[in-house]
Amino acid sequence: MRKSYILLIFAVVSIVVLVSCINTDKGYNESKTADGQIYSAEVSDESVEAMAKPNTKLIYYEDFEDKNLHKSNKTVFNALGWSEEGLLSGAPSNNTTSYKIVDYNNSRRLYLENNASGCTDSYVTVVPAAVMGKYHEDNYTYQYDLIYQDASNASRYVALVSDYNGKYYNSFFLRNGGRGSNQCYNDRYWYTYDVAASATDDNAIVKKLLGIEYASDVQAFSGIDISVRYAVDWGKGNSVYIRVNTEGYECSGKWVLVSEADMKADDTKQFKPENGGGAIALKTGGKQNAYVDNIIVWIGTGEEPEDKSVTLADVYEDKCAGHLLIGSGDSCTNPEYCLYCGEITRSSDHDYESVDKGADERCKLCGVLRGNIDSDTWFLANVPMYDGGKYANDVYECGRGIKDNGFTYEDESLMMLVYDTEKSEFEDYCQKLVEDYGYEKVYSLERDGNIYAQYTYDDSMVYTYYTAVNNEVRIIDDKNSVCAPDEFGYTYEKTETDTTALYQIGLPMNSKGQNINDSAEKKINCGMMYAIKLADNSVIIIDGGGQQQFDEAQCDYIMSFLREITETPEGELVRVSAWYITHGHSDHMGGFCVFSEKYHKEIRLERIMFNFASVYSEDSTQAAAITNYNKLLGYISKYYSDDDVKYLKMHTGQSVNIADVSINVIYTHEDLVAPKTAKTEAAEDYNNGSAVSYFVIDGKKFLLPGDINRIGMKVMLEFNSAETLKSDIIQCAHHCLNNVYEMYDLAQAPVVLMPQSPGGCMLNTTRKTIFENITKYMENDMLFYASEGTYGFAVTDGTIEEVYFSECVGGEYGDWGW
Repeated sequence: MRKSYILLIFAVVSIVVLVSCINTDKGYNESKTADGQIYSAEVSDESVEAMAKPNTKLIYYEDFEDKNLHKSNKTVFNALGWSEEGLLSGAPSNNTTSYKIVDYNNSRRLYLENNASGCTDSYVTVVPAAVMGKYHEDNYTYQYDLIYQDASNASRYVALVSDYNGKYYNSFFLRNGGRGSNQCYNDRYWYTYDVAASATDDNAIVKKLLGIEYASDVQAFSGIDISVRYAVDWGKGNSVYIRVNTEGYECSGKWVLVSEADMKADDTKQFKPENGGGAIALKTGGKQNAYVDNIIVWIGTGEEPEDKSVTLADVYEDKCAGHLLIGSGDSCTNPEYCLYCGEITRSSDHDYESVDKGADERCKLCGVLRGNIDSDTWFLANVPMYDGGKYANDVYECGRGIKDNGFTYEDESLMMLVYDTEKSEFEDYCQKLVEDYGYEKVYSLERDGNIYAQYTYDDSMVYTYYTAVNNEVRIIDDKNSVCAPDEFGYTYEKTETDTTALYQIGLPMNSKGQNINDSAEKKINCGMMYAIKLADNSVIIIDGGGQQQFDEAQCDYIMSFLREITETPEGELVRVSAWYITHGHSDHMGGFCVFSEKYHKEIRLERIMFNFASVYSEDSTQAAAITNYNKLLGYISKYYSDDDVKYLKMHTGQSVNIADVSINVIYTHEDLVAPKTAKTEAAEDYNNGSAVSYFVIDGKKFLLPGDINRIGMKVMLEFNSAETLKSDIIQCAHHCLNNVYEMYDLAQAPVVLMPQSPGGCMLNTTRKTIFENITKYMENDMLFYASEGTYGFAVTDGTIEEVYFSECVGGEYGDWGW
């Protein structure tokens, strides 16, 4: 099992900045200029007044001069002893930077290349916590040389960051345009230490250092050789200095104080070394290339050590410089271990008790089964082994739920995939769970030759299913769902006067279906939202549109609309009995989040159901979803934490009743997993992680494929029969962008709901072909565009009829942020 990173408490520091040139009288430092020549920069007593010279012992030094030229990340990291960070190791994002050791201007340097399409913030540990942890408890300083190259815009940056543990770090970013950001990152949120550092007037850093005016579109520091010094004084606060090494500027060769902490501020009471993780990391901001050189870290806030022949990093290369022990060590769930190096120093053994029939023993504290401890092929420690077939050679991470506690691996649901098995072996396994291990079967379904079942044991939940077409079994340790489908949902006996209706919510869309960057018409070409008014006057919300589509007028309209269709008067809460989300793209949930910010006090959210693919992926496409996921969890936690919301992680084969409507899941990303490697093809296109379900509304089937693409569709068609896919209403997949015509041919739906504009369906030949494929089964012109307005449908005497229309509201594109 992979180790998760450790949660740490955050401390905010408020800083008052003084930006000034400091004349040099004494002290001596060397640095390379942009042309590679060595020159000296003197440092005055005033400039180092905040660095009180108690100790200057060198912790780390790297000038790359004795390193061979390397052009791959692996060889660079091996040569330097650095470790690449990603989501699995707790970093905020996966690493997209290319690292090379190169010759540049007669000097050997590290070149960072991170300005290609899809590049994002990247992290690599330079000085690990095992070395740095002990010394970061006291005052210390780090320094590095930096030369910016090309970038996507003037706000990009590269910097060393300190007290790093993935979830938390302190940093100063000099953006290449010439303004600074002195901040703390803590569990997805930024806290600004120093507002003045980002000044763009005469106090701008670029004005002080280079003597030129700040311009938001000018990368003023491109090609300029600078040194950055970050001094940590836990009593006086942090100080940041910058020196221009390139000759010809007013402050060339002089250290400039650009940030100084105000320790009288209330927030600085939280500024303590234990709030960070101890490591020093190199962060490459997304879409920035740069050269880095002369990385130096030393004890204390005095001058840079002259003797660089031996470092503490060399001394403690293979061991911890000093343990910081946490945990009691009194149980298997609370071992005593070092916060810096991870070594477990004391832990009690598992407290085993026999399972019901004595077939195995389970730990009473952590739930691990004794029979699984020594297995190197079965990766679900708490779930009984499957007998028969062949195991995939890795575990598949299934994603997590709605707990807003940061991304920790303990919250990840896990799946074992078994191939070359048989139906009888699956049935034996299900029997084994109940009879030998004491599980209770809480759900079962057979459809199209497939068998689906769910089991509970105490607080643990196992969902498993057999697919006949390929003789595969999936066994999921579901750590996120709060209950089985029957308990999650509820039923309502519909009376003659009760009504049920499906609505496609009108959303502002580009009339030509163009991307917002390619059109003068500032509207997006996507977004999707549906609502089902139930017989008990509650409502199911499906997806939620894009945040760009929800200006104030749209938010007001949605609230008024929900009150209208549910007949809920002002002063009473509208019941949202379930929020169903197909996948984690912002145009499918950002809008409802923005709506919630204004109107959460007028609705009661009872249930949420989705199954997003895991962000623990080596593929940047899948991992990038962490940003939207984090935002969604933040909105849920902030606005609906008091609603006691139930969560269901949807799995293929589950059927849930919400009042008088049933939701039947026929595909999730868990189906798109290679049987031998446990790798998912959903990573190639995140849209293939869309959950696909059909909703039964008064006997009619509404097929909702979300944004599924061809790879996912093919697997879905293999697992489900034509009878299962035959539908009465269908949503056009991915806004008429994905040609999944085989699904449309099997669905043969006479009613088509189009989350696109008419012009968007005709933008090019591909879209015209998709449009023709989905509409060829249409009857009585039952085609409805979301761009035109909100349409409502009900079943009358067995016939689907249009019963509602209101024109689309809301204006043009407002802001990408949400």
